Amino acid sequence: MESVGGSAITSPSHAATTTSMVRAQLLAVMNQVAETGGWVYSVTTDGFITDFEVDTLERLDLYGLAEPLREAREALTGEATIWETKAQQDDLVSFTTRGNVSLSPNGVCAHNGLKRPDDVAEDSVEDREMLLRAVVTRDG
Repeated sequence: MESVGGSAITSPSHAATTTSMVRAQLLAVMNQVAETGGWVYSVTTDGFITDFEVDTLERLDLYGLAEPLREAREALTGEATIWETKAQQDDLVSFTTRGNVSLSPNGVCAHNGLKRPDDVAEDSVEDREMLLRAVVTRDG
């Protein structure tokens, strides 16, 4: 196999460092949420589902990681916040890591590979109800 050399736009060491920092951040928040009586229901590489509000998450020290993460975020984006709400709801059925559904219009609706019919609009009330029904009535 011929070596293609380095890339002008990618860097394995930077990618590994970034990935490891995000994983450390997620592990720290999972532990601190649990230690303070909260729940983390699902975690992926780009987010997690918890019963904590963003302002409560921002107050966690993440075992010393929060401040360096805020400094890095501010240097990169001009904003020091390290958490962002992707969806918010007061109901949730979490059936796998990447399978979660809320009946709330702005809530999470992650199908985990389950296909919706073409005539059903993505994230619509009908989509959410069909997904929930498929999950809770599944046999086997």
